[in-house]
Amino acid sequence: MLMLKYLSIISILFFHLPSFSLSLNEAFEFAKKQNSKYLNTSIDTEIAKRQKSLAYAGLAPNLSFRQDSSWQDPAGNNKIKDELIQNKRIFLQQALFQGGAEYQAIKISNNNIARIKATFNNAGLNLYASIAQSYLDLMAVDQEIKTLDEQYKLLEKRVRLLQQRAKIGRSKPSDVVAAQSQMARIYAELVKTRSNRQLTVANLKSLTGLEQIGPLSIPFDIDSMQATKFKLEQVLDAPLIKEKEFEIALAKNYISTARSEFLPSVDLTGNYFLQRDGLRNIVINDKEDWELNINLTWELFSGRSTVHKARIEKLNLLKTEVSLNDLKQQQGKHFQALTERLDLQKQTLNAMSKAEQLAKKHYQQLQKEYAQGLITNLDVLQSLNEYLAIKRMFERENYSLQMAWIEIHLLAGKIP
Repeated sequence: MLMLKYLSIISILFFHLPSFSLSLNEAFEFAKKQNSKYLNTSIDTEIAKRQKSLAYAGLAPNLSFRQDSSWQDPAGNNKIKDELIQNKRIFLQQALFQGGAEYQAIKISNNNIARIKATFNNAGLNLYASIAQSYLDLMAVDQEIKTLDEQYKLLEKRVRLLQQRAKIGRSKPSDVVAAQSQMARIYAELVKTRSNRQLTVANLKSLTGLEQIGPLSIPFDIDSMQATKFKLEQVLDAPLIKEKEFEIALAKNYISTARSEFLPSVDLTGNYFLQRDGLRNIVINDKEDWELNINLTWELFSGRSTVHKARIEKLNLLKTEVSLNDLKQQQGKHFQALTERLDLQKQTLNAMSKAEQLAKKHYQQLQKEYAQGLITNLDVLQSLNEYLAIKRMFERENYSLQMAWIEIHLLAGKIP
C-alpha cells in the first residue's frame, strides 16, 4: 500500500497538465515563431532580395559632385595668374559593358533568391519532422505509462486476491511473493518511464517555446494512409532537390562571370564643369563646359588567373552535379522503401491488434481457470506479461506508423 501511495503522489506531480489540448499542427505553428534556424532562413530571403536590388543598381549610372583644388607657384611667363587652381564639376560614370558580368550578377541574384526560398521551405520540413518526432515520442511515453499503470493495478488486485487465498490455505505464500515481485518490477519501470517523460516534455517545450504541454492526440487516421497518393516525381521536385538544382544554376553563372574577364570592359565618363581653372582652360583657351570620354579596358595577361578562376568554377559545378545525382538516387530509394514499408506496417498493426485482443481474452480465461484450480498462479502471471507485452508492441508500432506517414509527406516536400 505504501508503494501505491507514492505512486499516487508521483502521478499528481507528473500529470498536472493544462486543460487545453495541443495538436501536431498547432505545435508546429508555435515552433515556427521561435525556431532560430527557421527565422534566420526567412531573413536570408529578404537579404537575397536586397542583393538583387543591388545588382540592378550596378547597371545604373553614378552621378557625383567633385572638386579638385591645388596650389602652385607662378613660373616664367605663363598665363597662370592665381596660385590656387580649382576645378568644380558634376561627374557622370556609366558602365556600358563589363564582359557580361553585370548581367550575370542579376541572374545570380535571381537564382540565389530561388535557392534560399527552397532552403526556407526545406527548413520548414525539417522543423516539422523534429516537432512530429518529439510529439509522437511524448504520446508514446504517455501511452507506456498508461499501460504500465494498468498492469500495476491488475497486479495489485492479483496480490490482494492471493493474500486472501493464502490466509485460507487455497494459495501458496510463494504465489503471493511472485506476484509482489512482478508488481515491484512494474512499479520500477513506471517510475523510470515517468522520469523519462520529463525529458521528452522538456524537448517539446524547447521546440515549441510553450511553458505547458496540454493533452495530445493521434494526428492521422490509419485508414486514410494511402502511399499510392504520392509519386516519385513529387520527391524529385521537393525543396531539398530544388535547392541543389539552383546551386547548379548558380555554379553555371559563376563560370560565365569568370569568363567575362576574357572580354573588354567599356564605360562612359562625363564632366560638366562649374569652375575650370588650369592650363587647359587658359593656354588652349577651352571655353566648353563639358566633356565626354569612352574608356575601353582589355586585360591582355594576368598570369592566367582568369583561366584558373574559370576552371575552379567548372570543378565546383561538377561537384554539385555529382551531389545532386547522388541525392536523387538516395531520395528515390528512400521513397520506395517508405511506401513499401507503410503497407507492411499497416498489415502488421492490424495483425497485432487481433493478437492483443486474443491475448487479453486468454488472460481473462486463465483467471477463471485459476479460480477453478485448473492452473497455477505462474500461468496467470505469464499470461498477463504476454498480454501487456503485445499491447506495448502494438502501441509502439502505431506511433512508428504515424511517423512513417509523416516522413513520406516530408520526402515529397509537403506538410501533412
